[in-house]
Amino acid sequence: MKLDRPLLKKIAFVIIILAVAPFALEVVLLADVAGAEFAVLFLIYYLKTDTYALIER
Repeated sequence: MKLDRPLLKKIAFVIIILAVAPFALEVVLLADVAGAEFAVLFLIYYLKTDTYALIER
C-alpha cells in the first residue's frame, strides 16, 4: 500500500477529529454529515477567536 499525498491528508484529518472529539462534539457530528475536511475547516474557524485572545494575552 503506497502512502500518497491524498491518503496522508485523509489520515491527518481523521487524527485531528479524533483528538478534538472529547472537547467539541459538534465537530464529530459535522464530520459525519459533511466530511472530515469540512469539519477540520470548521474547527479552525471555530477556534480562531480563542487563538486571537490567547495571542493578545
